[in-house]
Amino acid sequence: MTSSSEEEIVRVYRSLDQVLGILNSPKVSKFEEVQQLLNVACEKNLVVKLPDGSFGKSSTFSQLPLKRSDNTPLIVIEGLDGSGKTTLTEFLRKKFNMLLLDTPPQYIRTINGTNIRQFFDTQSETVRRAYYGLGNYLASQAVLASDQPVVMDRFWHSTTAYAFANFLKSDPEAGDASYASEDLSWPSDLLQPNIVIFLSLSEQERLNRHTNRHNFTNTVEEQTLASDGKFRENLKNCYKTISGVRFEEFNVDTPRNVTCGNLMKFVMNLYPSLKIQ
Repeated sequence: MTSSSEEEIVRVYRSLDQVLGILNSPKVSKFEEVQQLLNVACEKNLVVKLPDGSFGKSSTFSQLPLKRSDNTPLIVIEGLDGSGKTTLTEFLRKKFNMLLLDTPPQYIRTINGTNIRQFFDTQSETVRRAYYGLGNYLASQAVLASDQPVVMDRFWHSTTAYAFANFLKSDPEAGDASYASEDLSWPSDLLQPNIVIFLSLSEQERLNRHTNRHNFTNTVEEQTLASDGKFRENLKNCYKTISGVRFEEFNVDTPRNVTCGNLMKFVMNLYPSLKIQ
């Protein structure tokens, strides 16, 4: 396993090897929370512990399929906070008897009473996104272990879009040329969604929904979304620039019952094998 240092800035994780390179680095692997995370990944047979104490891909990882049949599709719902992802993923779960998953998986948010997600959210952007990157690979295992159609709340698009938008926020001079210079294609070793549906709506409506749900914007990124129009623009541009999987924008400015009905028809037209419950 090739090691990497925390000083090596990684914005977009293109493989599980890259994720493990950061988590195995001496400046990162020394933390108990990192070891707890990697031990859980071992329990899930995603990685194995090597003789030198580092972690590498399991022998079965490269044998995993990279796409599901359209008869049991993986549908990913993406969008900014407040766009309705939770409502619509739950709607699809019930309507089509789908398995509902999210990233990072719940079992790596808190481990043995330790808030692992909170720990990683206080680390550098490179280390933070390695955590979310590993979560994507763990979530893909859960998809492949199920014989149901699956709907997922966020996936690789979110991990990448937020990392890249935060990079552009920290370096405003990078500009739009950064999109052209960065490889934003889907990783070759990560399960591909059958479709990614991006929920689009006006900023005023997004704020109204988010305020009604939380009564305040309660994370740094949510506060940035509310106050920084350029950040929102960069985030949306990154979502749309990612290539390699089918990506469709879906307008959700309509009332909830209309949106749900439109989404149901859209999904049924794409995947007629799905049965309404």
